[in-house]
Amino acid sequence: MSMGWVNVYLTGLRARTLERVVALIAWALPWVIRRSLRRGLHGVYTRGPWDALPKSGVLLAANHHAWWDPYLAWLIGRRLGRPLSGLMLSQTVARFPFFRAHGALATYEVREALRRLSRGELLIIFPEGGVRVPGKVAGLEPGLAFLAERARMPVHPVALRVAMRGAQHPEAFLLLGDPVAPPDVQGALNTLLARLETELSAADPEAPLPGFTVWSGGARSTHERAAWLGKLLRGEI
Repeated sequence: MSMGWVNVYLTGLRARTLERVVALIAWALPWVIRRSLRRGLHGVYTRGPWDALPKSGVLLAANHHAWWDPYLAWLIGRRLGRPLSGLMLSQTVARFPFFRAHGALATYEVREALRRLSRGELLIIFPEGGVRVPGKVAGLEPGLAFLAERARMPVHPVALRVAMRGAQHPEAFLLLGDPVAPPDVQGALNTLLARLETELSAADPEAPLPGFTVWSGGARSTHERAAWLGKLLRGEI
């Protein structure tokens, strides 16, 4: 066998091995995400008209202020029991191809995104174009408006906030707003974020935020895990 054929064989072998590794990671990814949410967060809480989302395609737009946001997007699809896709930077999809098995599309795959919306699926976009400092959203990328106009559908804003409160681990909050036209997305997101910040500031940090539903339990704080000891010392058990 000539060296040329050896190189071709080794190249093919590496490609097949890479494909198997990517497939294995894709298979394990839901378990990894679920475990990360439960171990890294105190809980995930939500409020909004999720049950009123149309059965046809739904275009969601969310702020991107935390590392957890893509995991929270994944959870939306799982909780609603509907296929969910998301647009990601092309270089990110290239670096982590296993995300494709769970709905990731590169930003240039607009036609495929529109096809999925036409099939009645969910599509989430982080129109800030990357992770930004928490606060008001600004300078939204034009791709969101382009997709909404081509798909002839409104945009459902989702405010995401991962906050340290009275627990040992951060808590994640998702606030779904009413559908709006593309030009109103920035204002709608900022209104939702401001409302969420106001409620977080006014609430007891060790109590659940009023009106929110638990979507995912999480890691308990040390004092919660040791609650039995206090009961024992008080003679309650």
